[in-house]
Amino acid sequence: MRATKTEALYLSGVSCLQGNDLSGATGHFRDLLALDPLHVLGWCALGECLFRASKREASLIAFKKATTIDPARWPAWFNLGLLHQDAARLEEAESAYRMVLRLQAHHEQAHLNLATVLQETGHLKAAWPHYQAAYASNPGALGRIAHALTSASHGQLFLSLGSLKLRLAS
Repeated sequence: MRATKTEALYLSGVSCLQGNDLSGATGHFRDLLALDPLHVLGWCALGECLFRASKREASLIAFKKATTIDPARWPAWFNLGLLHQDAARLEEAESAYRMVLRLQAHHEQAHLNLATVLQETGHLKAAWPHYQAAYASNPGALGRIAHALTSASHGQLFLSLGSLKLRLAS
């Protein structure tokens, strides 16, 4: 069975992206989206290309478009959270991570990132359940949690990983 033009463009874009040919990938995904502006995977892939090319605002637009087309597309929400967090737009990052967690309740990294955002906005008490959820999903996240908690302005320092483990498990 022969691939449609949109399928061929998508596959070519993915191939370029895997080969780190960002220019080629971006071209294929833009051509795809010109043919099918509602191709949600095309928008997500274009967002990833633009992100890798350090075109953060253009990447943000692509991921927003993906979430408009398919509000249940949690990876697009997660990437929006990362972009907003990176740009210090913490309220927007919080909203995006909360959407991820509505769609994927046990998403470890979304819990961890949301906890960090809440902590940085001065809401450490609200951050704790998300640190706990991240730890419950993956006890290997302990080091990242300990690191996140050492924020100079809004964090807590645990001198013993054992005491941190007890707090996270409670």
